[in-house]
Amino acid sequence: MTKAIAIYKKIAKLAPEEMKPLERLAELYVQQGVLSEARPIFLQLAEGHLKAGRREPAAALLRKLLEAEPDNLRVQLRLAEVQLAMGQKQDAAHTLLVCAERQLVNRDPEEAVKLCERAVALAPENLLARLLMARALSAAGRRDQAARAAGIHSRS
Repeated sequence: MTKAIAIYKKIAKLAPEEMKPLERLAELYVQQGVLSEARPIFLQLAEGHLKAGRREPAAALLRKLLEAEPDNLRVQLRLAEVQLAMGQKQDAAHTLLVCAERQLVNRDPEEAVKLCERAVALAPENLLARLLMARALSAAGRRDQAARAAGIHSRS
């Protein structure tokens, strides 16, 4: 695999405008577990596709990177932006909810609330979005708002 990486690096230097060899190089880095080398290549390729107006291949590359690095919040948010630009509101809402869940795990409930608000705005009928919003609000100490988000009416 080391030889393959060396060959793809040479191809990338000789033909930097060619995306397929760069994508293969990034995939080889992932197989080797060298995400620090794969990440910038995937991001560079995704941005190149976006600049050329090719959103679907950009989204596919971001998803590949997330397979290798599922906790990368920045890439998750970028994917949600691309999905939204493609008109995929449900997918973007789902991606934002994954980010919100991650923020709850990382003990940042206020950021989780913001992400949930965006997801609910995109998919107001999504019950999971509302429940996660209630969890995030509760974790942020905003219990009355959490009860309203969950549809629970408190008696005072």
